[in-house]
Amino acid sequence: YLYLTVRFQVSSTPSVSVALGSDVLLPCTLTPEMNAEKMEIRWLKPMYQPYVHLYINGKDDYTAQMPQFANRTELLKENITRGIFLLMIRNVTAEDSGNYYCYVESSDHHDIATVQLLVNAVGTVPVISAITDDTVYCESHGWHPKPYLLWTDNEGNNIIPSMENVFREENNLYHIISIISLPNASYITCTVSNSLNQSKKSSWQITGAVHRFIIIIKSLVVVTS
Repeated sequence: YLYLTVRFQVSSTPSVSVALGSDVLLPCTLTPEMNAEKMEIRWLKPMYQPYVHLYINGKDDYTAQMPQFANRTELLKENITRGIFLLMIRNVTAEDSGNYYCYVESSDHHDIATVQLLVNAVGTVPVISAITDDTVYCESHGWHPKPYLLWTDNEGNNIIPSMENVFREENNLYHIISIISLPNASYITCTVSNSLNQSKKSSWQITGAVHRFIIIIKSLVVVTS
C-alpha cells in the first residue's frame, strides 16, 4: 500500500546535442527509483498523438507512431526496473530537432519531463563570387541550426551587407547568401557560423576594375614595345 502511494517525478536533461546522421539517446528517469515495467511511457513531439515512441502493457506499440520515426526508435529497457529508460533515435535528421516530452503514467500518478534535441550540421565552405566589378556575394548551404554570416575586411572591420537571405532547403538544412559592395580594402573574409560555434570561412582578394585596367595597359605596353 505504501508503494502505491509513492508519487514519482519524471526528469531528463535540458538538452542533448547530436551531429546530423548520428544516433542519439534521450534520457528519462523516475525519482525515487522504482520499477516502470508496468507503467505507460510515451515519448511525444509535440505533446499530442501520434507518438514518437509508445511503451504500454509491458511492450512497445508502434501502431500510432509518427511516420518520420518509423524503424528509427527504440526504448532501452535494461534499467527500466530502476526507473531508467532512454529513447534511442537512429540516423537523426534536421526535422528531428526540437522538444521531446517523456510522459510516464502509473495506475495512480503521472508526470512529464522535457528534453530539447539540438541537431547540428556544418555546411559547405563559403563560396565568394563577383556579381559586378564592385559587388560580390557569399553563399553556403547544409547548415543546422540556422546559420549567420559575417563579412570582415583585412583589418577585421565588419562589412554591412546590402542583402542577405536564409532559407531552408528540401532536406530542412539551411542555405545562406549575402551580398556586399566592395570596401576599400585589400581582401575580404566571409565567415558562416551556427549557434553551436561551428563555422567555416573563405577569403577573397580584391582586385578593383581600375587596378585590372592598369595591368592590362602595362601588358599592352610590354607587348608593343
